[in-house]
Amino acid sequence: MTEKIYNALLKEARHEGGDLWTFVFTTDEPIPYAPGQYAHWRLNNLDEGRVREFSFSSMPGDDHVSFTTHVRPESPYKQALSKMNPGDGVEIFKVKGDLVLADHHTHPVFIAQGVGVTPFRSIIRDIHAQNRPVTPTLVHVAREHLFRDEFASLPFAQHRIGREDIESALESATQNKEATYFLVGMPDFIQSLTEKLREKGVTEEHITTDDWAY
Repeated sequence: MTEKIYNALLKEARHEGGDLWTFVFTTDEPIPYAPGQYAHWRLNNLDEGRVREFSFSSMPGDDHVSFTTHVRPESPYKQALSKMNPGDGVEIFKVKGDLVLADHHTHPVFIAQGVGVTPFRSIIRDIHAQNRPVTPTLVHVAREHLFRDEFASLPFAQHRIGREDIESALESATQNKEATYFLVGMPDFIQSLTEKLREKGVTEEHITTDDWAY
């Protein structure tokens, strides 16, 4: 079966602070995706290494799709991305990802490292937009807390911390025995957190992970 490819045009590149940017695109037709999922994004202005995977920072129902990432000089892909102008095109395909809330996930705890908070923006916005009967908690481990003001405007439990404060944040976050944990970050971060959660009695079926080499 041929993979469906969606054409998208850059609407704007929004500076989030430091080297973090959100790239916003309009599409020729709606892309079916669930909050928390990612897609493959192919640039038209690059000869090699044209495809990368990014989670949607937008949510279904927005009039655009977007992702947020670091733009660093050592990445030809990111440099090509930064040189795009409004109206330039990309191709989006292979929407995937298991970082999705099921109906029984009524007390999700989202733990993100750095820009790994991106898919949680999509999920948390959708929870509030749909008025879902869900009580989320966010633990964001970072030096720069992406989407800080937006999250602060929403009524849910939030912990913005450095890595040295993880233990105390986990102590608070693991009090609810009905909680399900969603972890996004670098592989060593995910491994360390998973071990800490298991030590606190959280079973494997209550932990979903997505490790990024960002």
